[in-house]
Amino acid sequence: MPDPVVIQFGNELDGAASLMAHLGYPVSVARSLGYDKVAVSSTGNLGVSVAAYAAAAGMRCIVIVPEQAPRSVIQQAGLCGADFLVTNWEGRLALFEHLALERGWFPIGLFLPRRVSNPFGIEGY
Repeated sequence: MPDPVVIQFGNELDGAASLMAHLGYPVSVARSLGYDKVAVSSTGNLGVSVAAYAAAAGMRCIVIVPEQAPRSVIQQAGLCGADFLVTNWEGRLALFEHLALERGWFPIGLFLPRRVSNPFGIEGY
C-alpha cells in the first residue's frame, strides 16, 4: 500500500521526490537552511514532483523547461502553483545558475559537474 503522505504523479521521479520529503532531501533541506523558494531545471517529471513538494512545504517554485517540454508537464506543475521559465535547450543552465547564484533560489537538480549543483536527493533518482 502506498504511503498516503507521498504525493504520486505516476512518474519514475516520484521516488526522488518522496525521498526529498521523507528524508529531508532537498525541499526540506532548502526549508531548513532558510530558503523559501526553489528552482529546478527539468524536461518533465522532476519538475512536476519538485513543484508538488515545494507547494506542500509552502515554498515558491520555478521550473525551467526547454521549449520542447510537453505541455502536460507545465500543466501539472502549474496546478501545484509553480512558475515557469521557458527557454531554449542551451539557456536552461544559465537561467538555473543565475537564479541560484544571483537571486537566492535553492537549486534542486541532479548532482552534475557544474557551477551550481546539489547533492541532496540523488539517492532517489
